[in-house]
Amino acid sequence: MGSESNAELVAFAIRVLAAVARLSVILWGVTATIKVSVELRDRLKEQAARDGLTLGAHLAHLADAEDRRWRLHLLRSAIGASGDDVASHAAEAEDWERTELTDAT
Repeated sequence: MGSESNAELVAFAIRVLAAVARLSVILWGVTATIKVSVELRDRLKEQAARDGLTLGAHLAHLADAEDRRWRLHLLRSAIGASGDDVASHAAEAEDWERTELTDAT
């Protein structure tokens, strides 16, 4: 084996180690532990099961709903501060709040 072969082997080993390190980060980053009361945990698990979801998917759904609620709150606040046709904007915001968002695919 020449020095070029050794250099190639070392470079390959470094690439493999880097790939393993990235994979480890991905695998370890998949789950996390959050501390909640037993009652809340059981309630969330029941809700998830009722909807045929994993607990993680259910929590993601809840987080998405809260993000949406917050965006609509900010919209209402901005409309209220604008002094424009508040009643019209409020009615439209209420319509959007009642609209169930679904995946169109």
